[in-house]
Amino acid sequence: MKALNTKIKTFFVLTIVSAVVLSLIVAPAKFAFADYQVCRSDACKAKQAEEDALRQKAAEATNEAMTVEGEVQKLNYEIDAIQANIDTSIEKVNDLKEQIKETEARLDEQQAGLASLLVEMHFNSKADPMSILAGSKTLSDYAEKQARTENIKSQIAAGIEAIKELKEDLEGQKADVERLIEEQEGQRARIAEKRAEQQEIADKYRENAAAFSADADKKHQEMLAEADWIRTQIWSSGNIGGPRSTAGNDTYPWRNACLYEGRGPWAIINSKSGGYGGLYCQCVDYTGWKVYEYTHGQIVAETWGNANMWDGWYDAAGNWHDSGALRYRNVWIDHTPAPNTVAVSDYGGYGHVMWVESVNPDGSLNITEYNWYPYAFSSGVVTNPSGLSYIHFDAYH
Repeated sequence: MKALNTKIKTFFVLTIVSAVVLSLIVAPAKFAFADYQVCRSDACKAKQAEEDALRQKAAEATNEAMTVEGEVQKLNYEIDAIQANIDTSIEKVNDLKEQIKETEARLDEQQAGLASLLVEMHFNSKADPMSILAGSKTLSDYAEKQARTENIKSQIAAGIEAIKELKEDLEGQKADVERLIEEQEGQRARIAEKRAEQQEIADKYRENAAAFSADADKKHQEMLAEADWIRTQIWSSGNIGGPRSTAGNDTYPWRNACLYEGRGPWAIINSKSGGYGGLYCQCVDYTGWKVYEYTHGQIVAETWGNANMWDGWYDAAGNWHDSGALRYRNVWIDHTPAPNTVAVSDYGGYGHVMWVESVNPDGSLNITEYNWYPYAFSSGVVTNPSGLSYIHFDAYH
């Protein structure tokens, strides 16, 4: 239960909660048992290493899936752009069809007019030329009638040819646009096929990520079981054993960021101080909070070190160091249990600290603590507290 020497003076609760949520969304949960004192067996460490490897594989598969899904999205954009062009081309074809229909109607009208003129000219040609000439006022009048008739005939014929050319041009444009649509649809089909292939790859990565995460969860549970067994063996033979539960009055400010079974905000828990006694959700920070709470903020235990340093400690050279608590006047350490004291156990790799809520007539302790269960609050009874040290703060209450 390592301590961190940086004190947080202002608590941005909403920021921390947002960061927790984001970290849980972006990165897979990881149980950092390396910082948990009872995961010291080779079996526990091996399971932790296996879980870490599986979490890493799950993260890599997720990242690959996101990359491929990005490519799929680009292909979707391409397909949408091609579809927009196809829609425009279809509109143009429909417009050309309407123009061709109108042109055909005009052609029919012109052809009908020409046919009517030819019929009239046919019947007129059967009349006696002398009669026609006699019906004309002058010879020039007769010639003018003949010329006018031929001119009308020529104009109608020319109109028909122009309309036919227009129709052929419109039909040519329509054919060109239809060929373009065919090409665009082919291009869209090819991209859609590629998109389907990419989506299949992305789905496979997602499946792999889920499988790796599921396997990691299994390893996590196996590791917890191993750690529980180790903890039972170590602590039951030590001086802090006794029944525990997660029920009780947890006033720790960061309690909502500490989830049972290690499902916590790891980037925060394993690298940030809670501001009271050490890393978030560790026994030292919770107990430091209880000291802070009991002394109305007059005592801050953050720089007191690991739990087994709270009652004083020897360094590697054998030199004794007083507890950081003794920097405060009228704070004392003894082996006499009392309510509202910190009970210190030097047992284990980092030791353990608990807040004594009350002392029972048989000498057992009613305590609250963190990290009996991984990163979680618990309350219970220490049935045989022999050898514990107690830090007293009554002068500051």
